[in-house]
Amino acid sequence: MKKVQNAIETKKKLVAMQIKHKHLHDHSPIGILVLNDKGIIIEANRTIARKLSLRKTDILKQSIFNFIDVREKETFFLHMKKVFTNQNTSSKPIKIQLKGRAGTTLCTQVKSVPLRETRFQNPILCQSFFSDITLWKQIENEKECFREQKEKGLKYLEYLKCFSTLVNKDIREEKLLKQAATILKSHFQPDVLAMLLLDKHKYLFESFFVLPSIHMNKLFKHKVLLNPSICCVMRAGKELIVKDVRRDSPCECLQYKIKEGGYACIPLTGNNIILGMILIIKKEKYYWNREENYKYLSIYANLIAAAMHRTNLTDYSNYSDVIDEHTGIYNKRFFDQILEKQANIAMKNKKPLSIIIINIHEFDSLCYAYGNNVGKQVMRKIIYLITKNTRTSDVIARYSENAIGIILPTMGIGDVVKKADIIKQTIESFAFKNIVKGENIKVTTSSGFATLPDHASDPNILAGIASIELYKTRKNQAPPIFIP
Repeated sequence: MKKVQNAIETKKKLVAMQIKHKHLHDHSPIGILVLNDKGIIIEANRTIARKLSLRKTDILKQSIFNFIDVREKETFFLHMKKVFTNQNTSSKPIKIQLKGRAGTTLCTQVKSVPLRETRFQNPILCQSFFSDITLWKQIENEKECFREQKEKGLKYLEYLKCFSTLVNKDIREEKLLKQAATILKSHFQPDVLAMLLLDKHKYLFESFFVLPSIHMNKLFKHKVLLNPSICCVMRAGKELIVKDVRRDSPCECLQYKIKEGGYACIPLTGNNIILGMILIIKKEKYYWNREENYKYLSIYANLIAAAMHRTNLTDYSNYSDVIDEHTGIYNKRFFDQILEKQANIAMKNKKPLSIIIINIHEFDSLCYAYGNNVGKQVMRKIIYLITKNTRTSDVIARYSENAIGIILPTMGIGDVVKKADIIKQTIESFAFKNIVKGENIKVTTSSGFATLPDHASDPNILAGIASIELYKTRKNQAPPIFIP
C-alpha cells in the first residue's frame, strides 16, 4: 500500500514538472522550434509565435522556409544540413530574419542542436533556438549609418578643401572647369554631368563640358542653345530639382530622356551675375529625395562661380573692350557683334528683330557750354530713362558720341514705332535738375529704326537703314536745341 502511495506521489511530481517545463518552454525569452529534416515545424513555443504576431497553430506543420526572408533561405538550409549530417552536438550560430503577419519582421540569432533517440543514432529532429537581436541589429545599423555618414562628411570636407584651393588659384577658365568637373564626378558619381557657360555678353552658350561625351543637341533642345534666356534656370537664377521623372514635371529645356531617377539644374552666379549652369543627371531612384545631395551641389556651384568670377576679374581688359568707359553701357563694337548674333537667332527662329538709334541734339554744344562732366551726367540720365522704358532682354549701347543704339529682340515694326515714340517723349519731357546749380536742362532727340526681316535680313544693312531714317527724321524736324 505504501509503495502504491509513493508511486502516485512520484507521478504527481512528474506531471507537475512536465507542466512547469511546458510553461517555461512556452514562455521562454527565446523562440524554440523543433523541425524535421524537411524543415517542417513539429513543435513551437508561444514566444516565437508571439514575436511573429501569429498563433501557435499558425506555425505548426508549416515549413520553416515560409517564415524566412527569401535572401536567407539558402543560409538556413545549409545550417540545417550541417545539423543533420554533422556528428557534433550543436551547430555554429547564424543570423537570419524571420517574417510574420502584416509585415512583422524579427532579426534573430539561431543555434540548433540535433535530437536523437540514442547517442550513436543519426539525428531524427532538429531543435532550433531563436534569440531576438532586433534591437542589437538596429544599433548595428545605426552604427553603420553613422560610420557611412562620417566617411561621407570626411569626403565632403576633402572635396570642399579641393574647391577652396581651386577658388584661390589663379588659373584659366578651361582648366578650372576640368578640375571642378573631376571633383563633382568623384562626389556625385553622375550618369550625366554638364557645365555650360555663357559668353561674356550673356546671349549664347560659349563653352560646354559634358561627361560622358554627348552632343549638346541630344542633351538640350536646340532653341535653348541659341537663346539661353528661354531656360527658367538661366532667366530666374533659381535652381530646378526634378526628384522623380515619373512623377515631377520635366524641364522643358532638356532633350535627354531618362526612364527613372531625376536631375538637378543649378545656376552659376557670381557677384549677382549669371555665368552659366550645372546639370547633373542621376538615374538612381530617390537620390534627389535626400536634401543634402542638392545642398552640396548648390555649395559647389557657388564655389565654382566664385572661382570663375575671380578668373573673369583678372581678364578685365576683355571687359573694357566692349564697355563705354564714360557711361558704363556697351560700346559700338559690342553693338555690332551682338546685332549679328541676334540677327542669326531671329532668322533661325523666324522672329522679328528691331533696332533704334537715338540722337541727342546739340550734345557737343551742351558739353562745350557746361563742361564734359555735365555732359556725362546728362548722358547717363538719358540712358537711365531709356533703360526704364526697355526690357531686360534689350541691348543698350553707346552708338556714337551723341547717339544711343538699342537692339530689341522679337519686336516687330508696329511695336518698335510706338517704343521709339515713348522713349522720345520720356527724354524730352524730363527736366534735368540739379546737374547745373540753379538751372534745368532740357534736351531734344531724333530717332531712326529698322526691323528684320521687313527692312533687311543683313545686320549691317539693318543698321544702315536705321541711320538713314535717323538722318531723314532729324532733317525734317525743327532746328534742334538744348534749353539751359
